[in-house]
Amino acid sequence: MIIDSHAHIAITKNVEESKQKLEEFKELMKINGIDKSVIMIDPYIEDISCKNNKNHRIAMFDGNKPGEILCKCMNCGLITYSGIDPYIKYNDILFELLKYEKNLYFYLLVSVTKTSMKWLIDYYLEKYGKLVKGIKAYTGLSGYNLDDVSSFVGKVPMLVHCGIFDNQNPSNMINFIKSYENYFQLAHFAALNIPAIKQMNHLDNTIIDIAPSKRIYDRYIKRPKNAIIFDIEKYASLDDLYTVILENVDITKVVWGSDYPFSSHSLELNAFTSSNVFTQGEKEKILCRNMKRVLNEKR
Repeated sequence: MIIDSHAHIAITKNVEESKQKLEEFKELMKINGIDKSVIMIDPYIEDISCKNNKNHRIAMFDGNKPGEILCKCMNCGLITYSGIDPYIKYNDILFELLKYEKNLYFYLLVSVTKTSMKWLIDYYLEKYGKLVKGIKAYTGLSGYNLDDVSSFVGKVPMLVHCGIFDNQNPSNMINFIKSYENYFQLAHFAALNIPAIKQMNHLDNTIIDIAPSKRIYDRYIKRPKNAIIFDIEKYASLDDLYTVILENVDITKVVWGSDYPFSSHSLELNAFTSSNVFTQGEKEKILCRNMKRVLNEKR
């Protein structure tokens, strides 16, 4: 069995279009032999983009009321959005598409903010109930570090984007992780922040995902200044990234993911399964058994 721990669907306001994208995703799962998958919306939505340049960097902050978000362009200073969390409508569409799917796990995506984040998670959990299998807290567009967020009870697993910038750096998440009473999955090799990884390896709730390993290496080794991995230029091959994880993380804490559509199922699976860094038994844990534990999945 293979479980994809990290995948997105680019949900749009057009329900039929979104439904078609989901069907295409399910077909790709079938073609590549993937049995189950975590799915969340794509955080880059048109609602919050800068009208001057859609490639400008956006940061999200708390709005005036609980559940409200203020989005600001960090390039030109324009306020690009103000109001109730813009992800709500997209989460709603994805939830409706997934609620009868037995092998697809709905993770709701929320903005990382100091106060509204907790309000939004409580809102979603009350609205959707046990069908929420986890939370994706997207730090890539946040104006805060996760350690700035008010602590709260972790009712479901949480997945967090990691990178080299302060708001994405695992070093600025450790206090939050320690207080989070559920599994906490750090994406993208936890940015290979080795000191933070060594510290978090001793915590019972931490999980490291290696999504999308092939895409990360191939893309950022050529552009190290734009990388989401620390010091990526010192690694001579993708196997070097795998080796660092094997040397610093308990194998029961590592999970595989595609990060679809930012990479492909086939590319990521082929890269991982063809590597000689992990034994067959270790690969089985990373591809399935570890994530089954996170999802509390018995089947």
